This record gives sequence, C-alpha cells and structure tokens, in this order.
Amino acid sequence: MGLAETRQRKIGSLIQGDALHGADFLDAMAELVIYQDLDMKVLWANRASAESVGQPMAQLQGRHCYEIWPQRSEPCEGCPVVRARASGKTCQEEMTTPDGRVWQISAYPVRDRQKRMIGLLEVTLEITERKRTEEALRQSEFRFCSIFETTHEAIGASGPDGRIITANPAMARMLGLKDPEELIGRPAVDLYADPEDRREFFETLKAQGYVENFEITLTRQNGRREPLHILGNATLHSDKSGHAERIDFVFSDITERKRAEKALRESEEKFRTITENINVGIYRNTPGPHGCFLEANPAIVTMFGYDSREEFIQVPVSRLYHDPDRRQMFNGKMLRAGFVRDEEILLMRKDGTPFWGSVTAVAIKDESGEVKYYDGVIEDISERKRAQEERTKNLQKLQSLLAGIIHTMSVMVETRDQYTAGHQRRVAILAREIAREMKLSEDMIEAIYMSALIHDIGKIAIPAEILSKPTKLNEVEYSIIKTHPQVGYNILKGIEFPWPIADLVLKHHERMDGSGYPQGLSGDEIPLEVRILSVADVVEAMASHRPYRAALGTGKALEEITQNKGVLYDSEVVKACLKIFYDHKFEWEQ
Repeated sequence: MGLAETRQRKIGSLIQGDALHGADFLDAMAELVIYQDLDMKVLWANRASAESVGQPMAQLQGRHCYEIWPQRSEPCEGCPVVRARASGKTCQEEMTTPDGRVWQISAYPVRDRQKRMIGLLEVTLEITERKRTEEALRQSEFRFCSIFETTHEAIGASGPDGRIITANPAMARMLGLKDPEELIGRPAVDLYADPEDRREFFETLKAQGYVENFEITLTRQNGRREPLHILGNATLHSDKSGHAERIDFVFSDITERKRAEKALRESEEKFRTITENINVGIYRNTPGPHGCFLEANPAIVTMFGYDSREEFIQVPVSRLYHDPDRRQMFNGKMLRAGFVRDEEILLMRKDGTPFWGSVTAVAIKDESGEVKYYDGVIEDISERKRAQEERTKNLQKLQSLLAGIIHTMSVMVETRDQYTAGHQRRVAILAREIAREMKLSEDMIEAIYMSALIHDIGKIAIPAEILSKPTKLNEVEYSIIKTHPQVGYNILKGIEFPWPIADLVLKHHERMDGSGYPQGLSGDEIPLEVRILSVADVVEAMASHRPYRAALGTGKALEEITQNKGVLYDSEVVKACLKIFYDHKFEWEQ
C-alpha cells in the first residue's frame, strides 16, 4: 500500500471513528480537506485547502466546492462527492484536471448520532508527481536519472570543499527555490538552522561513514528563513587515502508530520485534562475473559469505590460485573458489532454493593483487524433506575386502579340489565383471545379487553323497559338503542385512560361496508381494535339469550360472521375467531 493510500485510510478512520483529535489532525495535513453540506457548499476547509486556492478559509465558507477550484469541471454523476451523497458510502476516484494535474479524491459521508447523513468530507491529494514518477520508472526501467529528477525526496551531493555539487528539483522545491541550479556552489553547512544539529550530524557521518534517519532542522532559502524539519540520510565517500571526496544525501520533509505530532500532543493534553476532571467514568481495557484495565480516569475509580488508579487497574474486568455471564455477553456483542451504546449492566463496587451502569464502548482494532482493546465510558445510573422502577410501580398501581374502575362500570351496566348480565365480560374474553391469535401487541390486547368490558356502558341511559322488552323493538325504540355508542363515548371521553377506550366504544357498531352506526365508517377508517370488538360482540350476542328471543347458539353466530366476512366483518378477524372455536375449542364462561 502506498503512502497516499495509507494516509487516506487514516483520514477515513478518523472520520468514521474517534473524532476527538480529528479536527487538529485534518488541519495539519497536506491533503486538501473540505467539509461540505449536502448541497456541496463549503462549511469548513483545512489550512492546506485555503493555501492552495490563495484565500482565507472564511472566504471559502458558503461557496460551492467547485467554485473554488477553477481548474476543475462542474460536478457530474461520476464525481466521488456526488456518488457519496447519492449512495451514502465512501467513494474514491482519481481525476485529471484540464491543466494535467492528477488528483486522488475521496468523499466520505458524515453522519449525526441518529445515522442521518448531514454532510460530506472531501479529501483531495495531488498525486501528479507520483503518477509521473511511476510512468517514468516503467519507461526507463528505474534509471537513476528518472528517480533523481522526479522523486519527492530531496537528493543532493557536496564535494570535498563542502559545497553543493548537485541537487534534484525536489530539493530545490523543499528549500523554497525554483531551480536546483540556485543551490550549486553553496556551502552545505549554510542550510542548517541549528549549529548543534549540524555538528552532531557531521560527527556521526565521519565516525560511521553514513547517517540514517537523522532528524535535523534546515532553513528555507527563499528569503523568509523558515525552519524545515528533515529526516536525513547521508553517505560519506572517501578516496584511498581516507580524504573525503563527496557526501551523498537524501532528505525527506517531515515538517507537516512534526506539526501534526505537535497538534496531536496538544490534543491529547486537552483530552487528558477533560478525562481527569469529567464526572463520567472513562476506561480502556483488553478484550476477552481475562481482560484487564490499561487506563482509568479518577471518576471511574471513585465510582467503583477504589482508593487509587493503581489499585483499580490491577482488578480483572470480570470482577466488576455483578453477574459474570454478563461479561461474556458483553464481549460477544463487542466482537460482533465492534461497539455497544447505552448498555445497561449491573456492576459491583469494591465493597460488593451492586449498582447500575450505562456503558458505551468501541473496539479499537489493529491493521489486521484484531481487537487491541476497548475504549469506553460508564455512567452510574442507579438513581435513574430507582426512579424508573418507582414510576413503573406507580403506573402499575394506576393501571390497576383504572382496571378496577372499568370493572365497576361493567358491573353497573350489567346489574341494570339482567338479560345481558355477563355479556360485556364474555365479549371482552373472546375479543382478547382473537387479538392474541392475531399476535397483536400486549398494549393493543389490553386496550381491546378494557374497551370490551364497558362497550355497552351507554345503555345506562336507555330506559329499562326498552332493554327488557320481550318483543321486537319498534323503529323509535331501535333508534333510542342506537344512541348508546355515542352516550358511552360522552361518558368516557373526559377520563384519561392509557388506552383509547372512548373512541373504541363509540365505533363498536361500525361495519366494514359502511352500514354501521353512528358514523357510518368503512374499511380502514375503522380501527383494528374495533373490528375485533365488533366480531366478538356479534358472536356473543347471537349465542346468548335475549328478552325478545331465545339463544341462537354459537354455530349460528359463527355461520353469520362466515357469510359476511369481508362485507360486514374484517376477514382476518373472522378467520382468527373461527380458529379459536374450531381449533382451540373455545368455550363460553358460564
């Protein structure tokens, strides 16, 4: 893998992973890094980008990214930024601009915590020289002159008098000059910024005959005398008598690397300050069943009740879990997903007392993909868990109270009408079984059951002589009966149940074809809970005795819903109801 690819992967890992040091690193890089919104307008650019176009970063903000690169064409579908925006994935492409320069462009989607794409990061590296070098090496079979002329490394030589006798273009560029000829004849020692560096460099060279990877500081020769951090390699050539004839040297510019290292150190110092003072526990530990801690901040030491960091990091990670099996489950999840977020785990302090912690962690891997360690944070949520438990208990008490009220209402209705005694309860039981057969959520099942228990509460306003009339109702009496869903709704609408009971009671006589009452709803306008309630209501009513007729029986009731499924009644609800009776042998409660 080449240097460019390695650096591009480092950038990608910073964007997708730990962003604590990302901004400083990106600003210190030689690559052109531009952060854009989804309209491809610049939100932020690093120092290299601003210098490349000769404008301060403030003037780049808000402009379309292609407006600041006059040598580029307008964006097209093949552009990696356009493709990254469309696909939501990292895209990379090499592009040659009209002026012949070759660029390696990588586009990374940037996402918020909810995984929504909020912007694009474009990282551009000019690889023109690399491409030219590769082509020259292929054509010339790696001839020395091609390397010398096109390499990025600064190559030169000085004669016996210490003056430069040859230098390649890269050396001239590195020192801020346009032509290598400007270096010829200059004393090599004049390039060194630090006399101590120069003395040590030449003493080592004289003693060994060579110097490898020696860090020195040179001075740019462009009039500004800027310091230049160099990694130097040199070889001393002597004649037979031991007199120096020539020194060959190769210099690599590591100025940007030194700046990045400085920025990284400063960022780490800031991070260290934050971790030492934050109230949330921060840690680093090795994976596996025998994992141990590598780092721990004061907050986590205090959280677990230990006296010092040194004492804490000696404790096996597994000992901090109240349930050892949870450690194994945690490790498995980390290995599968590479991270956990807000994982609630029962932990244990030094003195053995348990407490609830919320853990967020990420697996840090090496180049081969093996997990090196986990970085994570722990928050003590014991108080929050206690508050949640208290709220849950209170909610259960409230729901129990409401259920009691509903049962009381049901008894009130049935006490007033001896012929329909038990009707609401039997409808509720059947409706609940239908809902379970349809695999609805527990919350929906509870809503259906509670609504069914008082679905006829509106009959409390119907005269008793109508409810108990032994003969067929006339038109006026039937119209009075039809008011009970609305009356029931009016009674219940002011009560804040955790379920939509009033609405379900209002609609329990609606039919799929729109022939029901009181609103004449049809199809999907009728909630699924109501469709279940209406089928259960019809089946129970036909199967039971009424003042004006004897019981028709369950068989007749099932025949009714079968004949009218898809017309009056929901087909899936009828199917579930029939299965309950025929397959599960449902029997009415006496």
